Amino acid sequence: MAMDLRIPVAGMFILLGAILALNGLFAPQDVAPVDLGIRVNLAWGALMCVFGLGLGSFALFSRSRN
Repeated sequence: MAMDLRIPVAGMFILLGAILALNGLFAPQDVAPVDLGIRVNLAWGALMCVFGLGLGSFALFSRSRN
């Protein structure tokens, strides 16, 4: 059985996205970059987590169909 590269890449995106989101959530207001009232690290971290979850789900669903 061949290793699907999407699974470790999805894990990397989830891990780094969680770190970035937690940094954006718990960083002091004067240190965290804020653009248009949105905490940039929190928004991009959440987006990276969603992308990682989507990539992981695609990898698992395609694996179960084969």
